[in-house]
Amino acid sequence: MEHHGPHNDPSDPDAPAARSGNPSSYEAIRLRSSVYVEYVDGDREYHDLRSDPFELSNQYDTLPAAQKAALRALVDGLKSCHSAAACAEAERKAGTAMLK
Repeated sequence: MEHHGPHNDPSDPDAPAARSGNPSSYEAIRLRSSVYVEYVDGDREYHDLRSDPFELSNQYDTLPAAQKAALRALVDGLKSCHSAAACAEAERKAGTAMLK
């Protein structure tokens, strides 16, 4: 998933209301039991949905370096895949077995 923002054009009928949450651009992946987000400003979030179903506690800084690298590789690989086979290959290269 991705979001391009923040969206600030008040004349747009889809413009978010004030204080509704209008994050900067990001790319994210949702795995079986987690969510990983990369913001355009370099911030990262990781939420284990089993222990944090409401995504209140960012656990990215506690992840092992290998898991961080695999998450980044998966997002990068999925950005450029254009077929089911290519996307499956991106997942294989990222080592998603350790991410689920």
